[in-house]
Amino acid sequence: MARFRVRVALEEALLFLRQSLRSDYCAVYASGMLLSLLGVATDRRQARQLFGVRPGHWRGSTHRQIRQVLCDRVPGVAFHWRHSRRGRDGVCDLLQTAAAAGQPALVTAYCRHPRLQASCGHAFLLTGARMDTVLLLDPLGRPPAAGERFNACLDAAPRAGAADAALLEVDGVAWSIDSSRRVSVLILSASDPA
Repeated sequence: MARFRVRVALEEALLFLRQSLRSDYCAVYASGMLLSLLGVATDRRQARQLFGVRPGHWRGSTHRQIRQVLCDRVPGVAFHWRHSRRGRDGVCDLLQTAAAAGQPALVTAYCRHPRLQASCGHAFLLTGARMDTVLLLDPLGRPPAAGERFNACLDAAPRAGAADAALLEVDGVAWSIDSSRRVSVLILSASDPA
């Protein structure tokens, strides 16, 4: 019983890895947070080491690299990328399907900061859903409220006439998801026996 409490406290302490606005470590920190959620406590330094990050020489992560880091650290779990159709409906369908699995998942998307008119690739976690709202944990966001595992959310309910809306507003962060580009979700499942 005491061991469980210590693990939960350690997991919660290491769960949120905040990304600096000046770094491009979103996939690194999102992967570290996913590892912590899966019981492999990972802090910021450890996450950077897993990806071989050298400040000043980092160009971002590939899907293959993210998947390999996670497979290496979580034996017995298989990770598979799933990709959305373009458009609001395609993105929301994929995110809701992934949330319905009941497991956290890593998401990559092309995001846009509407006020700054800046766009870039971004990585964050899908940590659950409440009704038609998908719960997200973003390393660029604020730390989640006590007892919560999300700091942002997306209304993924079907909407008449909204299928063509290119930007999906995400509450809790300053960016929106560009649904004109595909969104990818790294789904986890039990490994096939060898």
